[in-house]
Amino acid sequence: MYQMRFTNIHFALAITHQGIGHMKTTLEFEEFEELMLHSQRERHEKLDEVVAGRDIIHGVTKLSKENVKSLAVIGIFGNSISGTSRLIALECAEWLEFETVQRPFDKLPEELKDKTIYFFYGWFGYWNDDLCSLEQVTKTLDFLAGVFSSEKPNNIKVIICMRSDLYDKYSTDLQKYEKLFENRLELTQRKRDEYGIHVDEKIKDRCKESDCGCKAITVDMLSKGKDTFIGIPLKINILTHFHELTSHYVNDRDILKVMKNHITALKEHDVYRWIKYICLKGQLSHSVFDVDLAKDIGIGEEHFDEENVYFKKYFTKNKLEKEETYVFWHPFIYICAFHSLYETEAFFVIAHCNVDAILQLLRPKDTVTSYIEISADEHHVSAFYERLKTINLHKKYDNHPLVRKAHQIGAEQIKK
Repeated sequence: MYQMRFTNIHFALAITHQGIGHMKTTLEFEEFEELMLHSQRERHEKLDEVVAGRDIIHGVTKLSKENVKSLAVIGIFGNSISGTSRLIALECAEWLEFETVQRPFDKLPEELKDKTIYFFYGWFGYWNDDLCSLEQVTKTLDFLAGVFSSEKPNNIKVIICMRSDLYDKYSTDLQKYEKLFENRLELTQRKRDEYGIHVDEKIKDRCKESDCGCKAITVDMLSKGKDTFIGIPLKINILTHFHELTSHYVNDRDILKVMKNHITALKEHDVYRWIKYICLKGQLSHSVFDVDLAKDIGIGEEHFDEENVYFKKYFTKNKLEKEETYVFWHPFIYICAFHSLYETEAFFVIAHCNVDAILQLLRPKDTVTSYIEISADEHHVSAFYERLKTINLHKKYDNHPLVRKAHQIGAEQIKK
């Protein structure tokens, strides 16, 4: 049996009464959830995402069982899947006196340490499906399956955090790893009144302007716009961070378009240069600062100020990496910045943006695109392929639609 440390009285109550099903014998579930979230707010200073306490309770209750080695947290983009997974890992680790390690799925440690919860994220691509990661995904899952099928006993647990559209798309390939996915926590859309509370508390009640557009925001509006690809929790969080955009959203219920236009309008503002740099590089790292690119953009490392109120509005320290780096506070904000830059400076993006983002977010014009993907014309496709050749990555991504399209364009030009 695991030796559990009851530093959190709320989780102690949960385990004492054998989990969620028996909790109402001493404490109403809603009261338990409220107390636990209050505890988390004190511990983590603030919750940056609309995270449901009951999801964390369910997740910790499942993962803490001695015979449960893995938990798959599945949900739509923007439904707090990373935030929920992270809190489950932290709370469960404290409960069981384990360590936690958070890694991208393609950066496996050489070995997994005992009494550790591993949280793997970014499956198939950090921002979106890069269409070429299945081999690496299966390699990682093979490794994890091997650890858990080993005759050598271990106290290792794993959280797999994955978008539901990617989980469904690759379901046939993932069937082989049924054991790793048998304990699932599916973050479905919650009751309207739950979201309504967040809309009131986070968006409306904090605003003292009686004629502000935020007063018109409703859960129905958030659930039936052009942006149903994005979870309601993220939309609430964005309109909390960028309250000035509530009127724009009321007029056009498309959160990507609203954020993209907002970023484009910042072009003469100092923070825009940092948005541009971090979008192109994927992150801001002091140890790997691109002086030449920064010079082209018009910034220098000496201009960096993490306490700047505008900087903090868009960026955060990357909690998932050991090295101190700065990233957009949510992958979707990065995607909006990418859309803005591509719309205004497409060839600059093709020439300088990190290859991963281009592979994940650009598609040839003759292919179907999702809500967050962009159609690239033939000139941009060809230019990107030439860049891949110069850095010797064209063969690695030979099966990507952008590369296949470049081959097709080249063949047609030869015929002419």
